Amino acid sequence: MTVKQRKIISAIITLIAIVAVVEVAMYNWRLSLSLELEKHGKTARDLNREMEELVSLEAELLTPEKLMAAAESLGLEPLRLENFRIISLSDKPGGVVELASE
Repeated sequence: MTVKQRKIISAIITLIAIVAVVEVAMYNWRLSLSLELEKHGKTARDLNREMEELVSLEAELLTPEKLMAAAESLGLEPLRLENFRIISLSDKPGGVVELASE
């Protein structure tokens, strides 16, 4: 084998080694991206589940019974009708009517 042939064979082996190293690096990179994507997917699922729980809790807390219980615990009372008066802005029947608190 001549020197030229050895250099060509050496260059081919070097290129094959470089391609192999790049393939291994690409495989590891894809694997790390897959693991990261799986982790983010789990986080997204957890956050969606928590959001659903919070929406459910919000709906439960905004029920009239819960709001009345919270208002009573704060010492609030329902407004009495005596605190309101009717003001008619029109002399005609069916005119504009407003409720105004005193």
